[in-house]
Amino acid sequence: MIALPDERWGEVGMAVVVPRLPGALSAEEVLTFCADKLACCQIPRHVVCVETLLRNAMGKVLKAELRALYRPPRSGACLIASPRYVVPALSCRAMSPLLRPGTGSKPWNQANRMRP
Repeated sequence: MIALPDERWGEVGMAVVVPRLPGALSAEEVLTFCADKLACCQIPRHVVCVETLLRNAMGKVLKAELRALYRPPRSGACLIASPRYVVPALSCRAMSPLLRPGTGSKPWNQANRMRP
């Protein structure tokens, strides 16, 4: 996961995924998995599938280089240039059919509030 600048939220998450088999995993499958396991605010807004991650001599992922590689141009363009593909994530409302019951799919009201 890396953070990318966003006009509305300040920063949004981008998942850079390396599938075990090339072409075995799609960005939509990653988003569906995340919608099933994570809260709506934690789901990445963008997903990129790559063959390898940039690493240093110790084997650590070079996140600064990944951010620079996928950072959008300053002209305000919304799409990010990538070596493979980038799929913008769905909004929370569009993902609501993917949410399991009891994981935040109910609207908040007074009855849902925790009591001391």
